[in-house]
Amino acid sequence: MIKIRAKIYLYKHKGRGSSIKDGYRPGFSFTDNNNEVFTGHIELIDSSEFETGTLGEVFISFTQNDLVEKFITVGNTFSLNEPPIEVGEGEILEILKN
Repeated sequence: MIKIRAKIYLYKHKGRGSSIKDGYRPGFSFTDNNNEVFTGHIELIDSSEFETGTLGEVFISFTQNDLVEKFITVGNTFSLNEPPIEVGEGEILEILKN
């Protein structure tokens, strides 16, 4: 399992219509991965809910290690997706577990 700390922003007007809760599992598409989508699990830090229109830090865990690890670098950016809608964006701040 790969675990990272990331900064995310959930779009308010073009993305989700509601907040997310701990355990949310969107698709993740990294900037340089040719639109391949990976699944991950978001763990909220110090809250039980994350509102749309909010910028904050979360932990994200990925289980597809051999597929996703080449995109896991500090500073790399990604989008959060609920296909076909892009609901947010983020940036990797720290790699915690690999």
